[in-house]
Amino acid sequence: GRYLIDVDGLFERGEIFEIGEVKVLGLSSEDLLLHLCLHMMTSYFMDIEEKHVKDIALLTQKKRVNWDIFVERVTDARCSHGVYYALLGARNQFHAEIPDDILQVLSPRGIRKRWLDSHLDPSVFPIYRFPNHRIGEVQARLGLMLMDRFRDWPPLLWRYSKLRLQDALLRSP
Repeated sequence: GRYLIDVDGLFERGEIFEIGEVKVLGLSSEDLLLHLCLHMMTSYFMDIEEKHVKDIALLTQKKRVNWDIFVERVTDARCSHGVYYALLGARNQFHAEIPDDILQVLSPRGIRKRWLDSHLDPSVFPIYRFPNHRIGEVQARLGLMLMDRFRDWPPLLWRYSKLRLQDALLRSP
């Protein structure tokens, strides 16, 4: 719900490949790379395994990625800040082949970058710096800052406040 994904487009852009003798439909390289990054982001870079970072590196090393299309999809999904940290983590830790200019385009700026840099370290695993934090604290620290646009914050804040209210009502006698 935090990021806009064109689900119908995923199927329209799917690529046929073979597993053994069976043909299957899979995500395009650009969609798969975005999916891998989103998986790490929605876990706030905390509840992931090292293989998730490595998968991004392997994809960039073994498949051709059209970076212009990838950046367009990231921009449409409004998730460039988190994608930046996922890609940088894969490059720093497993030598993912990510062009410098792509990282520069996706990188957060100013205070947001300083805030995210203080919580995320893409050169080590786990990327989230504070493994003893509970998920609620991690969500509070990163949830809004990973979203590209400030104007996308109110719907998320509204959703979280409704969940908090429901939780409080369920706990009350």
